[in-house]
Parts: sequence; structure tokens; C-alpha cells
Amino acid sequence: MTIDRPGPETSRAPPSSDISVVTLERLQKIARFLTPLKWISLFGFAIFVVTFVFSVVEAHLDQYIIPSVVGCMWTMLLFAFITGFQVIPARASPDGSLTERMTARIARAAYWGLAVLTGSASLGALLLTFRLLIIWSSEPGA
Repeated sequence: MTIDRPGPETSRAPPSSDISVVTLERLQKIARFLTPLKWISLFGFAIFVVTFVFSVVEAHLDQYIIPSVVGCMWTMLLFAFITGFQVIPARASPDGSLTERMTARIARAAYWGLAVLTGSASLGALLLTFRLLIIWSSEPGA
């Protein structure tokens, strides 16, 4: 009885350059899917800013300060994600010149940096949202 094992010519895993949890193309696809929300997020941001301003000016509306800050934060994060990942640079062509390949790799590296910053900002916004909502819900008179 023999055990069939895949040889080097029948590798089951894709090449290591294609293995990634999140790719720029996936972020672009999500951003393009969310494109109809771009202007809605700006409109929501405007509403939250107006709510914040009225909450600061009028003393009896101060219970809306924290929700308006949270809303401003999330609507601008959504808008930044949608606009930032609409267009990403194409992958480097293997038959291109050295300068073309390096230019494409540097541009894609900048977008990877933007993706990491966006993910970090989202995580920070999530933690800040939980903290602010805990504070808001524990306020007397809320």
C-alpha cells in the first residue's frame, strides 16, 4: 500500500506572493461597493457637526456631544476609506523595465501603508467608541 503525496510539480498552495489576508484589490473592491455611501457619509458628517455645535452652544443639549463626536469620527473614516481606495496602482509587470517595476512597487507600498493606517484608525475608533459610549451611558440624566 502506497501513500500518494503531492510532488513538487503538484503543489497545493499558491505562490507566496499571492497569499495575503487582505489585498489592495480586495480593499478596492470594498471601496467601490461602498461608493454610493460616499455622499451619504458627508451629509451625515455635516449633520453630526451641526449637532455638536448646537450641543456645545446650548446647555440643555449637552447629552448629544458624545454621540455627535462618535458619528463624526465614523462618517469621516468611512469617507476616507471610500475615497482612498477607489483607485490603486496596478501590479508591476514582470516584463517592464526596472524603473517601472520599482515605481509600481513603491506606489503599492504607499497604499499598503495607507491600508495599515486605515486599519489602525478603525481599531482606535472602535476602542474610542466603546469608551465614549460607556461614559455617555453612565452620565446622570442620560
